[in-house]
Amino acid sequence: MIQLKQYQEEAKNRLVEFFQLSREMGSPKLAFEKLTESYFGVNVPYQNPKELNSGVPYVCFRIPTGGGKTFVACHAVSVAQKEWLDTDTSVVLWLAPTRPIVHQTLKALKNDLHFYRQSLDEELDQVHIWDIEDVLKTGGLVNQTGTHIIVSTIQAFRIKDKTGRRVYSENGHYKNTLQKPVEGLILYPDSDLPIPSLANYLKQSMPMVVVDEAHNVKADLSMDTLVNFNPSCILEFTATPETRQKKNPSNILYSASAAELAADNMIKMPIRL
Repeated sequence: MIQLKQYQEEAKNRLVEFFQLSREMGSPKLAFEKLTESYFGVNVPYQNPKELNSGVPYVCFRIPTGGGKTFVACHAVSVAQKEWLDTDTSVVLWLAPTRPIVHQTLKALKNDLHFYRQSLDEELDQVHIWDIEDVLKTGGLVNQTGTHIIVSTIQAFRIKDKTGRRVYSENGHYKNTLQKPVEGLILYPDSDLPIPSLANYLKQSMPMVVVDEAHNVKADLSMDTLVNFNPSCILEFTATPETRQKKNPSNILYSASAAELAADNMIKMPIRL
């Protein structure tokens, strides 16, 4: 089992501390601002995406390319499940920027011998990894208990007109799964009955959302899509977080430097500052 590097361990510990303080203070905003003052010496204002419930944690980890963002994200899933959701089961929507990265991530997470998957199995019971096509074609997401990680691009959901998209269309696998009244479910035309679709099932499940290369998901339409998932928390991972106020800025909870990566032998080329 590959161990976390020092800076990766620090990122994980900060997330633990953030979730614990968020629960204690009853506010991710207050927890973030208190912790950033401690970490960075300045009270960093917390940015809550438009329409996102203020009680939903939304934080970002800045880790340079080659620094193991995906490895940290795997550990973050178990931290969020234990420290924030306080449950043994959850639905995780893992969003990657492109189909090639989706395939690469799926290949690693489905491989029992890969250290990504081993880090999940070490902390969680019954981990299930799904491609978006899998959960559309099978009932495994509904019929099996455990932690379900669905890897997809946001493009599979990011549309203004939901008509005709299979994730929003009626799907027999999700019939009789919409038991709780949830605001914003997509209804049949001229009806108050929700459509048994994957999108509605996810919204009811309040998925944990992991955003890989999160700087690619800053357009208003993309942010609206994230909010529409009705997430329990949103965790961003990127080397280049968005900081501009007009571009849906990220709440940077942890920032690793190139020097820290070099100290942990994650960069083989010399660095000149």
